[in-house]
Amino acid sequence: MTSNQIPTPKPPHRAKFEHLVDIVVSPSKELVYAVMDRGKLTAVEFVDMDNERFRPPPTRELPWARYGLPTWDGLERAFKNDEPVLGLIGAVRNYLRPLVALPDDDHATFLALWILATYIADHRGRQPFRSPVRLR
Repeated sequence: MTSNQIPTPKPPHRAKFEHLVDIVVSPSKELVYAVMDRGKLTAVEFVDMDNERFRPPPTRELPWARYGLPTWDGLERAFKNDEPVLGLIGAVRNYLRPLVALPDDDHATFLALWILATYIADHRGRQPFRSPVRLR
C-alpha cells in the first residue's frame, strides 16, 4: 500500500447477541452466524445492529477454534433432530476428553450434560443451576 492510499476499515466483530445460536463453518468454508430467525435456523454472513454491520470474528480470534468449529451442516442436522440425544451427549463428552483432565467417564458425562443444559438454558432464558429439577 502506498502512502496516499487509505486502508479500507474492516467490519467490527461480534460473537454475542440475541438470537445467535453459534458461529459455524459454512459449506464454502467461511465463518457465518447461525441465528434463529422467526423460528427457523438460518446462516447469515453478517448482522446489522445499532447502525453497525457485524461479522463473525476471524478464526484466529476464537481460541477454541483449534479444536474444531461446528459446521453448518452438522448444526442443521442437529436442529432437525436427526441426532439421537445419547449420541449428542457422547459427542460432547468425546470433544471434551482431550481438553479437560477428568477422573473418569462419569465425570465427563456429567460435564457434557451440564454443557448441554446451559446451552439450552441460554436459548430458553432459564439457568439450570437455579432449579435442576422442577415439578410442574
